[in-house]
Amino acid sequence: MASSNGSGWWQGLVVLALVAVGIVVLAGKLPSIGNSEVEKETPEDVHKENIRHLHEVKESDSSRRINNYYPKDLQPYDENVVPNIVHYIWLGQRRFKFHHLVSIASAKRVLKPEKIMFHTNVDCMIDFDNMDFQEGIESGRLWKQAREIPGFEVVRYQPPTAMNNLTMDPHTAHFFSRIDVLKNHGGIYLDEDVIVINNFDPLLKYDFVIGRERAGLNTGILISKGKVAFLDKWSKFFEKFGDGEFSPEKSLYRVVSQNPDLVHVEKTKFRRQDMFQNDGHADNIFTARVSHFENYAIKLYYDLYYVEYSEQSIKYVNSTYADLARFAYYGSPSRKVDWPPNIVQVPRVPNVVHYIWFTPHDFEFHHFLSIKSALHIQKADRIMFHTDSVPKGEWWEKAKKMAGTKMNVTVLKQPTDAFGRPLNKLHYRSHLARLQILLDHGGIFIEEDTLIVKSLDEIRHFPFTMGMDVYGLNNGVMLSEAGSEFLRYYIESYQYFREEEEEHFNSAMEPYRLGNDHPDSLNVEELRLTRPDWTDWFDMGRLWREDGKREWSHMLCIQLKWVNHVKSYRPEDILQMDTTFGEIARLVYFGSPALIHKSIDIDEFEKGFYREDSHKHTLENAGMMNKKKTADEEMAERKDEFYIREVKHPKDQHFAEKPAHVDEVVIAKDSSKE
Repeated sequence: MASSNGSGWWQGLVVLALVAVGIVVLAGKLPSIGNSEVEKETPEDVHKENIRHLHEVKESDSSRRINNYYPKDLQPYDENVVPNIVHYIWLGQRRFKFHHLVSIASAKRVLKPEKIMFHTNVDCMIDFDNMDFQEGIESGRLWKQAREIPGFEVVRYQPPTAMNNLTMDPHTAHFFSRIDVLKNHGGIYLDEDVIVINNFDPLLKYDFVIGRERAGLNTGILISKGKVAFLDKWSKFFEKFGDGEFSPEKSLYRVVSQNPDLVHVEKTKFRRQDMFQNDGHADNIFTARVSHFENYAIKLYYDLYYVEYSEQSIKYVNSTYADLARFAYYGSPSRKVDWPPNIVQVPRVPNVVHYIWFTPHDFEFHHFLSIKSALHIQKADRIMFHTDSVPKGEWWEKAKKMAGTKMNVTVLKQPTDAFGRPLNKLHYRSHLARLQILLDHGGIFIEEDTLIVKSLDEIRHFPFTMGMDVYGLNNGVMLSEAGSEFLRYYIESYQYFREEEEEHFNSAMEPYRLGNDHPDSLNVEELRLTRPDWTDWFDMGRLWREDGKREWSHMLCIQLKWVNHVKSYRPEDILQMDTTFGEIARLVYFGSPALIHKSIDIDEFEKGFYREDSHKHTLENAGMMNKKKTADEEMAERKDEFYIREVKHPKDQHFAEKPAHVDEVVIAKDSSKE
């Protein structure tokens, strides 16, 4: 008997020792935010640390409990108990970016909430009428769009600053604010990088809902009836703030695992479907295509991806995020390139087109096409032709007659130096002159061999716009308000002009660098202001080859780079020219890019160029071709007023559309043969 008791005593000691070791090991694995003053961190740093913790937690005791104790039997109410109110919490001033607007737009479009409450302590976001948005013009512009969404309310909110006589770090304060807001209002809390994809109605029948991520819980989406027992238990944990082991996430995991009867855990439909496991996988959703249209919502973890898109550039990107962003902002995930912006912007750039013509040289048919495109497609109020040698010849006389009083020819001497540094080559002089003209007058500058194929009005609300090119930015097409901030930086950079290093330095690479330094003063068009494929610098002659045709229906301007093609043409030559240039030239001259198989009386047709309504003069309007809906008209029908219009959900239809060739969207064939 004594032996038996002794054995039990020793076994007890062993068990206690093992338990103690387990506690030490477990404690070593659980992250701590410290028990005294917390280092000041940016929201991005804190968020990244939070994300890393989410990945690590799958190995923790809390995560194992969640896996073992899913509330499988928790039954929903018969009716919705959660108010359909969406909450965002924005603490501290920082840039308001396009993906933040996408999140709000997705909530409005999909959830159709009673209201969206944006809780913030940032004064300039609250008092927008007197807004001095220190984070830049672009942030202010996007924030204005958010403010104009119906039902969007900005609420002044002061987060807690201390607990247990300790300063509360921003990360913990944000989590506590989520509890506070949901207790007071009930509803749906969303992180500002969450995109809503499907209606939450099935989830609004539970007291409290949270979702799983592949590693841990998705804390970016919380759904609550209001003052519920789950939130009370979670907030009690905050009383341990500063004890060395407390963290908001860890406390949340424990409440979930210990109270499965108080929470519905959505297992898959808040989870990233792209195998997101750690920081190294964060960009999958931005660079690959993995469908998420069965999800309720997803969190982007955008802080781990370092490319920001705009409402313009997102139209052309081929990725999962782009599909979701287009659906949220435009109402369809398809890569359609003719959508007008949802909200009309006030133009800042005058509708005046500038040309520079230095030294005597021939004014040819393609120069006439450029001016015609400015008049009849851009519908310019005025054309300012700056020159030191007025052109002569047939096509110049026709251009002047066509433009009438809109044509202003002004004498301009070539600049010979930049801040005392000599400009020995003609194109260096032209580069500097065009910048000074735009600074003084504002407007649209295009080089003489550039054709406008779609109105530039949609980007005239930006203070300054350039397009991408091989070496940097392309100064062959620029839009600017008078006195542009970016232009001042650009011109000042010529203080360091060195001809032996120029080639593309000051003209292309320097504005690219300046754009990185001053992003809110410059809008960059990635694809639409140069050539259909601006990476084709090694083969710029393809515009004139039948085997080099490229899709160009997304373009606003096309630079012909005529120096790579010295042949001259007349209107008769382009009727059946089956090349990219042939299509573009026919669009500008005849009003349609389609091949023309019937004979045309060119002299008679040209008479329409000189009428008052000359911008409407096309083969179609002349009764020579049947009218077909254009891409612009088709997309205008889909224009979405403030995210309210009902749209078909992406999962209900097939969106793998190949981009239509311009012939297919405008005029597919010669109607005269029907």
